[in-house]
Amino acid sequence: MCLFDALIGNHDRHGRNIALIETKKGFILAPFYDNPSYIGVEHHSLLLAQHNPRGKIATSLTIEPTLRDYVQDFNDLGYGSIVLSFLSKIQKTDFRTLIQKSFLSERRRIAFLTLIKSRQEEFEDAIRS
Repeated sequence: MCLFDALIGNHDRHGRNIALIETKKGFILAPFYDNPSYIGVEHHSLLLAQHNPRGKIATSLTIEPTLRDYVQDFNDLGYGSIVLSFLSKIQKTDFRTLIQKSFLSERRRIAFLTLIKSRQEEFEDAIRS
């Protein structure tokens, strides 16, 4: 959830939009919800600017983490294989087609594609570090 939020620029993840579901076997994490991109709420006149929204779920180093901060923390906690699996999945995803087929304005499409490309590069760079 943190990695996906960082990828799409969701800067509003907080405790009220993370939930657990009680089952006969115990509690499980609910499918995540309320995950809008910052690009969706940015003022139209600012869409072509450079955007770098930060996360809201704190890491060991910061209360406003970047994608790199999440990768570092998850690796430090022993979840490196999950981080690599997520990266593999996003590398196979055709975000360009998904975004081009959306109902977004052209400026918002460009901003979202730019953000996703930048975040994928940041993710790949964080893995190499």
